[in-house]
Parts: sequence; C-alpha cells; structure tokens
Amino acid sequence: MSSAFGSSQGFQFGGGLQFEYSRFSASTVISLSHTEQNLQFNIPAWEVPVIDVDGTIKGYLILSDTSKETVSLKSKFSQNEIALPINLSYKQNFLKTFSMELGIGLLPKLQTTTKLKFPGIADMLNSGNSKIKSNFSVPMSIRFGLYKDFPQFTAGFTSLVTPFYNSKYSLPGEVNLKGKQTTIQFTLYRKL
Repeated sequence: MSSAFGSSQGFQFGGGLQFEYSRFSASTVISLSHTEQNLQFNIPAWEVPVIDVDGTIKGYLILSDTSKETVSLKSKFSQNEIALPINLSYKQNFLKTFSMELGIGLLPKLQTTTKLKFPGIADMLNSGNSKIKSNFSVPMSIRFGLYKDFPQFTAGFTSLVTPFYNSKYSLPGEVNLKGKQTTIQFTLYRKL
C-alpha cells in the first residue's frame, strides 16, 4: 500500500522563560499545538493482504489475472502535542544591535491522536475510526537564531531542528509514520 500526504493546517500556543548569564542562556517553553493533515492512500487492487490471526499483515498475494487498478481513499490525521523544550545556548553580538544564537537541547513531548479515519486491517476498503496510543519522545534538538535588539524588546527568527526521527507511529494497515521536526518562527522577547 502506498500513501501520499496532502495539505495540513493547525495552530500553536506557547510561553516560556529565558535566563542569561554573560553570553550563555538557558530557556524553556511550554507549547500546545494542534494539527490536521489530509491523507490519500492509493491501494493496489491486484495485491491481496495475507492477514495473520493477530491482525498483522504477513505479506501480499499478487493477482496476475486482474487489471493494474488502484483504489484511492482519502482520510484525515488529527494530532495534539504538548512540548516542553529545554535549551542551552551561546549568543554572539555583532553590529551593535544584532545577535546570533546557537544552542542544543532536549524536546520532551507528548503526542496524542484524537481522530483518524484509516483503511482497516482486515478490510482495506473499510474506513473507520482507529485509536492510536499516545506517543512520548525526547529527541535532541539544534537551535539557531538571528535577532535584533530594540529598546524594550528583541525580535528575530528562530529555527529548531531535530536531526533524528523523533516520532514514530505504527498505524493500522501496516503503515509506519516517522517524522523529523523543522520549524522556523518569528520570535519576540520582552525585556523585564
């Protein structure tokens, strides 16, 4: 079975604290997010799954006397995430009002899937709600930022990358989802 990922949308809220000493800083943020992604599955009609007693697919039988037709099914993947990133950074000032930040950290997060319409295991054409266990992971993160200082606040762009796969899901139909996270966001710091 093959799958293609379509458009996605969502929102994110968060707030945090940052402590600085000389050119080093430590920061933490609590972040809540919700995303929805449209999925499209292209199921080859000439491949028949061989299903074990426990419901896992052991392989596929290829029907040679059928046409090479595929059946397309659309679905939606909805997910919530609570994250508490912890970062240690080094900041270098340049050109008086600009600064550059490089840091590493951990990104503990809990992901829950609230809705999933997915082809079933026993009948690949039977769409239904499937419950998936919550996924907790603590990937390593690399952070890079470029900022400009103003009298009352600092503004700039922050990029966060997890270089390794940080979320893994085993979905019905023997499909595994693995993801790396890359974000670029506008950041605004209020000076206290």
